[in-house]
Amino acid sequence: MSFRLDFTRLFGQAVDRLFALALTHPATFHGAARPILQGHAGGDIVKAQELALEGLRAHSHVLRQQSDRFLECFDDDVSYAGLRVPVAGKWTTPVGTAAGVDPNAEGLEPLSCLYGLQMPGPIAVHPHHPGEMPFQEDSRRDDLYVPPTYASQGLVPVRDRLRTYREAGGAAVVLPAIVGCCSSEADEANLLRELETLAAGLAPSADGFVWLPALAGGSHVWDARTFRRAAQAVSAAAPGRLLLAEMPACETSGAGRWLDLVGAFADGGGAGIVAVGGREVPKEQTPNPARWPFETAIQCGASLAAYRQTAIEAARRAFPALFIAACGGFHRREEAFQACEYANVIVENEAYTRYGPGIALQLLHKLVLRLRFLHRDGQLESEELWAFQQARWHAAGGFTPAVAAGTQAPGEG
Repeated sequence: MSFRLDFTRLFGQAVDRLFALALTHPATFHGAARPILQGHAGGDIVKAQELALEGLRAHSHVLRQQSDRFLECFDDDVSYAGLRVPVAGKWTTPVGTAAGVDPNAEGLEPLSCLYGLQMPGPIAVHPHHPGEMPFQEDSRRDDLYVPPTYASQGLVPVRDRLRTYREAGGAAVVLPAIVGCCSSEADEANLLRELETLAAGLAPSADGFVWLPALAGGSHVWDARTFRRAAQAVSAAAPGRLLLAEMPACETSGAGRWLDLVGAFADGGGAGIVAVGGREVPKEQTPNPARWPFETAIQCGASLAAYRQTAIEAARRAFPALFIAACGGFHRREEAFQACEYANVIVENEAYTRYGPGIALQLLHKLVLRLRFLHRDGQLESEELWAFQQARWHAAGGFTPAVAAGTQAPGEG
């Protein structure tokens, strides 16, 4: 699918400068680039994502010029060296992309100029093309409502793109987000087969996987036995890979069952979770229910921040060794340190569609400054994020996570 948007014709000779501003400054993206992308997308979330990726590919030279600001240092005084954390045996900056940013792995190379961690997908075994993929925005709350379904070109093109990316030297941590279909409780065997097929097909070029149970096709998937078996299936098909499950937002009354699912996934061989992937709400809660073609919608955005923080705190206390990727509602730079007290990394989708990649710079910048302040104030022994996290989680649960085998701290050796 291709949607042509001629940025050069729109902006003339100033296109590179304007693109760089939108790339690095959230206010410029939100006020200028976002309205243009939304206008050309015509209310379709798939088209909006494709337009954004097309812009990144078309201006990859600008991305390369700005890459150091995303991966190495904010400026001469703010280096990210102390922020690097281990993910799937590699050390990387702790802010990356969540599922949905690059659905079909078409932006691996340009996105690698911005993020050391990527979660391309959702990826299904077979192509999946729903008829409608609308989105609605609640500007009062800074929330976005998206369909409870997905679009995917299927396993083969994604597998080939990931292989090409690796053969060209692509070194980002890549955790493909995979979908197994399960239309009924009796169809669990198909769910497991598809997860095994996806894991085996992508494993040679992937560092791990993110399972997306919310897209399996039925509520029966939210069962501890299914979570355990799903983890076992992927672990058997791709041994040694980091395996996460994307968890939905959870109301307080369902916290116990939510944690039971996390525990079952870990029992089956899962290493951790992405929390949270969204909050499913009835269509009546969307801004314009009469124009929403589904019975439910997935709420993303600022309202998700409280659910995300509650989830990662509960998960860390219950399972101190868990790998946790904090996701959802990162609209303010102050949220970065609060999240990383409990989560290993931050991944986002909706915030990038609202503020552009520049929100990642703000999150990283705030992390550096906060750690520096606490160290100078005598509250921390080190300015390194990983050292702080290990000490924090040891205090929370009596367990110090070990660095994955085969990794070295930055600067060692």
